[in-house]
Amino acid sequence: MNINKDTLTSFLYKNLVQNTEITNNTLIDETFENINKTQNQNVPLLSSTDELKILLNSINQAPSKENMELIKILVQNNLPITKENLEDIIKSTKIFKDFPIEKALFLIENNIKPTINIGNQIDNYISKDTALSKQIENLFSDISFLDSENLSFEKIFNNTSFENLSKSIINDTNNLKMQFINHFKNGDFKNLTNILNNITKNTEDTSNLLKQILDININEDLLIHSNKLENLKQIFSNDTNLNNITDNVIKNNISNLNDTLDKQSFNILQKEILNILKSNPKISNKFKDILNNFDNFQNKLKFFDFKNSSTEDLNEFFEEIAHISKNINENMANMGENKIDNIINNLDNLNKNIDFMNNMKNNIFLQIPLNINNFSTTAELFVFSNKKNKNKSSKNNSGSALLSLNLLNLGKLEVYINKINNDISCQFRLENDNTKNIVKNNIQLLNNYLKNKNLTLKDVSFKDLDESFTLISQNKTKDVLSNFKLSNFNAKA
Repeated sequence: MNINKDTLTSFLYKNLVQNTEITNNTLIDETFENINKTQNQNVPLLSSTDELKILLNSINQAPSKENMELIKILVQNNLPITKENLEDIIKSTKIFKDFPIEKALFLIENNIKPTINIGNQIDNYISKDTALSKQIENLFSDISFLDSENLSFEKIFNNTSFENLSKSIINDTNNLKMQFINHFKNGDFKNLTNILNNITKNTEDTSNLLKQILDININEDLLIHSNKLENLKQIFSNDTNLNNITDNVIKNNISNLNDTLDKQSFNILQKEILNILKSNPKISNKFKDILNNFDNFQNKLKFFDFKNSSTEDLNEFFEEIAHISKNINENMANMGENKIDNIINNLDNLNKNIDFMNNMKNNIFLQIPLNINNFSTTAELFVFSNKKNKNKSSKNNSGSALLSLNLLNLGKLEVYINKINNDISCQFRLENDNTKNIVKNNIQLLNNYLKNKNLTLKDVSFKDLDESFTLISQNKTKDVLSNFKLSNFNAKA
């Protein structure tokens, strides 16, 4: 194991001077002198145990073989040699089954204590089982009680950018329903009138009945329920036959209408309403606009819009999600008991994920939910940075980052980006030659984009993606300048 001379000397000095219990300065001077003599003789560093024993003695630890090997690892990775770090790396080897040393180094770098739960969380990141977008989706999919008076959208989106937007969409939706009812009252929907006359006895309540049926499918929870929204959008598909529409589109739960309609009558009415929404020019365009507004709202809620965005926008996205999570948590007492366990679990997973990313002390790791050409994916961004040194002056505005993506047409890819002042170098790590050719043929798009940002694409290279980058990958670049950072979001859940 090769240890850089300057690194070793620096660590010896730091630990001996700041942490040592040895008060004899002559002994310290003699130790450095002996090390320098050994180095001048071209003998490999740490060839003897003398300097290792000094380091261990400085933190009052026994010079065991295990301790000396772990000290070497700390030195090699430029990590402080302290009693706490040594204890953490020993603890990691005992509680982590897979990659214990790698996990220990990552946790020490980011000032995170090794625990079984943290180890499981890192394992989920490595295996790609943890995705922020999936956690957001799971949370909202269980909120089926949003029509409850006790838990309104106003409470969930309170004090966020979604509050007024959701109110506007809900107001437009209610106006559309009233417009539908008014057209019916004016006799514009003859077939619907005939169906109602055949299956109902009390004609005075037909308008109210239509409103109830509209409310069942076109309701507020479309703001967050992707499946329900997608089912409604099916009626505008050119190849969708309303006579063969699936039960997913037509809601079977009509408990509120049991006293008025049976299931068969409800389905007949619902199909006719869907037919009007699709084909009647007085209604269809406005209904399509409503569905688009719901769709845009969902995308804004669940995915980060990277086009023309800034680091401040990314920071705001995480803060909004964390604030919504907090609002839901504060209103847990008003939620239906049948879903509360799932919601608590999903809230816990979401909050742990946000906290984990936010609390990293050294490097920056972010999961960014993206929707690219109607394909949902999660980008993993790892910025090689040292937050502790972020305020120190540097000659260059430089840094490096790695972006890992799984795309619909390109498959898995990783982009390693190195920035020195305004010069950018990119290395694409790709799964196959077809993807490589696509990227090569479109590299000018990247060049133009960087020019618009006053940046210059200096170099582009390609490499096979043999193994995906993870949080504990050992191929991290250690020599990048430390003042570069993507805005560290302050979201707290």
